[in-house]
Amino acid sequence: MFANTARDPSTRRRPAKWSTSASPTSCGEVPSTDLLPASAIRMAPYIYTDADIAPLMSAAGALSPPLRATTFQTLIGLLAVAGLRLGEALSLDRQDADLKAGTLSVHAKQQKQREVPVHASQTAALSRYARLRDRRWPQPKSATETRVPSGSFCSCPDGSALVTVTR
Repeated sequence: MFANTARDPSTRRRPAKWSTSASPTSCGEVPSTDLLPASAIRMAPYIYTDADIAPLMSAAGALSPPLRATTFQTLIGLLAVAGLRLGEALSLDRQDADLKAGTLSVHAKQQKQREVPVHASQTAALSRYARLRDRRWPQPKSATETRVPSGSFCSCPDGSALVTVTR
């Protein structure tokens, strides 16, 4: 509660308004609203159209080996259709995808979790990917072993979890 109020410019004006109204002899001035602008303005999200997504899916399909192509097509589909953030899609584990019920258990920031319903067409695509992945890496092994399959839903061709790389 207090962290958000410190960022809100209107909360900085309230004490000045109160002191001015409480004491007629007060010399306090109430700062104007444009003097203390908001500290951060969020950009509007860009909503990808089908025309934007088609070339991405085509380029992902051209990757090799075939498991890499299917992995990235699945990842792009999750981002586009299910509305997941990149970090949420990459953190999905095998047990987070209930493909029979058509839901994903998404682990968001700050230990929050939500259930995301998935359209039947996306469920079919996720099932195809899971079958292909499981043929290559049938059982996830412990995370302490090196270069072995992870429990991640989207895996690299060597079985490790997909991760983001920042420069």
